[in-house]
Amino acid sequence: MTPDQILQIVVALLVAQPDTTAFQPLMSGGYDAHFPVTIEACPRPLPAADIEGQTVICGRIDVPENHGAPDGNRVDLAFAVLKARSLSPAPDPVVYLHGGPGGRAVPDLAFNAGLFDHLRDRRDLVLFDQRASGISARTVACTNTLADNIIELAKDEPDSDAPDPLALCLNEVESSGIVLPDYNTTQNAKDVRALMTGLGYPVYNAYGISYGTKLGLEMLRSAPEGLRAVILDSIAPPDVRSYDTNGVPLDLAIGAVVDQCAADVACVAAFPDFEETVLTAADKLKETPFPATATRPAIDLTTLINLFAERNSIVTNRRQTSFIPAIVSEWAAGTTQLYDLYVAGKLTPAQTPDTMITPFIDKVPSDQLVMAYAALNKAEELRRFNTASEILLQQISALSVAPADLTQLESTLDKAISASLTGLDANTLIAMAKAYGRFVGATPDKAAIEAFVETYIPEPSLSGIKTIIAAMSSSDVAAFYARAQRDTSPYFDKLRESLDLAIYACQEDIPFNSREGFEAMSEAYRFPFVRADADSTLEFYDICDNFTPAPREGFNTRVSSDRPVLALAGLNDTQTNGDAADYVLATMSNGQAVTFPEAGHGVLQFSQCAKDIGAAFIDDPMAKVDTSCTKALVPTFVVP
Repeated sequence: MTPDQILQIVVALLVAQPDTTAFQPLMSGGYDAHFPVTIEACPRPLPAADIEGQTVICGRIDVPENHGAPDGNRVDLAFAVLKARSLSPAPDPVVYLHGGPGGRAVPDLAFNAGLFDHLRDRRDLVLFDQRASGISARTVACTNTLADNIIELAKDEPDSDAPDPLALCLNEVESSGIVLPDYNTTQNAKDVRALMTGLGYPVYNAYGISYGTKLGLEMLRSAPEGLRAVILDSIAPPDVRSYDTNGVPLDLAIGAVVDQCAADVACVAAFPDFEETVLTAADKLKETPFPATATRPAIDLTTLINLFAERNSIVTNRRQTSFIPAIVSEWAAGTTQLYDLYVAGKLTPAQTPDTMITPFIDKVPSDQLVMAYAALNKAEELRRFNTASEILLQQISALSVAPADLTQLESTLDKAISASLTGLDANTLIAMAKAYGRFVGATPDKAAIEAFVETYIPEPSLSGIKTIIAAMSSSDVAAFYARAQRDTSPYFDKLRESLDLAIYACQEDIPFNSREGFEAMSEAYRFPFVRADADSTLEFYDICDNFTPAPREGFNTRVSSDRPVLALAGLNDTQTNGDAADYVLATMSNGQAVTFPEAGHGVLQFSQCAKDIGAAFIDDPMAKVDTSCTKALVPTFVVP
């Protein structure tokens, strides 16, 4: 980001009336009366270089609960549109299909805008929260159950005799009048087409990650109209028993390291039977873990699993693949020296100009070394400048539009109520907490706030609090409800997210997946100790016992298509199979597959190579992508 660009953005953020002409049709209800659009404030923080109303806009689009019955129930889907930076953009945007099921995209607006920033040079980017997901989950909200169980949800370990809040939540949702079986991947696929039509995009591209790939495949099958090209990243095909095979991705990821070592001349020479070494280390660590020391925790079977599994996430990946054969071989031999250095951060130090230049000292001429070092320092300086600029612009953006949940009077009310709680008995506090939880998702109402305080707040505090409420504007009232949402999120979100996932998985993946299938699959692992990590999947089947399965004929069959498809998989992925790209390719007549070394779940996060291949495909979906950059990603193993 250049200084001129920063100045332009700051000025635009500070002007009183933003230019909204770019989004005027959306502000007027959208492009299709069948799917009306309403505009809402975007979640904060905004992407650093974006200006609400000029380069980004957020809102909701109204779609049928069942697209085969458009006059029935309706669902409102949250969305965000981020404009392309080009003055002559391509007409076909990219819509992001988030994972889960039950994940979200719009509340994480800044993060997702950064994730797909490379595509905005030429194209608009559309984010949305799928039905029963994120802030599109209002129709499946169980606000009464959440409020009534707020004390149990706040406990680290709920009472063993307490009723199952998920079952209570499901009962509330089912009795609300919605048709729960309509919350499925096929209706979700038709939502995407309705969304893009309502936003004015007759032709578009899709980028799906994880469950979003299952959705993308269903779009190819059930709602292909207008779909120009699809990228499937970290693939969950509908015909694969994802829950029965939940341990397979980790099994494959461990096997990939073993196979990479076997294909590396130096590695196979140093560790000639690494597969057997892994199995030996697993047995030893299970029976006799290494005790903890002053500088690291104990080393047990979970440590071995995590050494492989932590490469799955961009957050926990520490570029450890190169050291895995040596570390595991030491464990099998009864020593921990190399792992101790790894835990201390001495094997994979942070990338700085000093650490990057050190390996070349005495290997290149001094004048070249000095020039390279100066260039690296300048690059680091620019990186810090851009980071600081992004933070500053986000802060200015947050201040340029007063959020509904920040008002002085509401803050005064919150402090007054908090001060009045001293001396209240436990039963009153519990009842008050439950009543407070019922403000979540409700329509802001000043009278309801006044009734709340009259019920629970005694004199002499009550009179002063009622005086504050009387002076509150509609914005202050909305801020009180927003605070209730914020205060209860730590207790409500886990149950909400579990429900959102289960609505999809338990209805359409059961009985396709079963406990019997899981047990049978567990017998086939290449590395049997993976079972120790996969056993958590059994909780999924317990959750699904609360649901009535609603399988759809043909949904769990393999998808075929002639639309351009780019399938991406990562060998470090422990959530979806590392061989899934080639698997999907077999039934895509215009498909291409790329498998990335040193990439985990969400391949595009791990390398510029993945981003460039994806961008090239979107620009020309029928051209063969150049995958030569993947060769540089193959790990080089450290040997004694």
